[in-house]
Amino acid sequence: GQATPDQLAKFIGQAEMQPGQGIVLQGGQWRTVAGLMPSGIQASNLRSALQTAGYPAEVISKSGKFEVRINQLATREDAEAVLKRLQANAALGVTDGRVALASN
Repeated sequence: GQATPDQLAKFIGQAEMQPGQGIVLQGGQWRTVAGLMPSGIQASNLRSALQTAGYPAEVISKSGKFEVRINQLATREDAEAVLKRLQANAALGVTDGRVALASN
């Protein structure tokens, strides 16, 4: 079909990525840490739940524990937005968490 210029502008505004809303991009320097688990099984379960919900989560072994994280977020604001969404979804079980630069 055909769209009016106003309809097209509205559609583009809805589909366009908005900075600070959770943009993941190759080379992104920020991460959201969804949890630090004592066992690999717990970490795998959280990773699976996050992946099922559409998040590119992974598990990293860190000092004898297992960190579940979402990497390559564009900005600190994007990482914070993702953390807030995770915490708002009680079904995911993310009750704490943090954001960090990729080197941390």
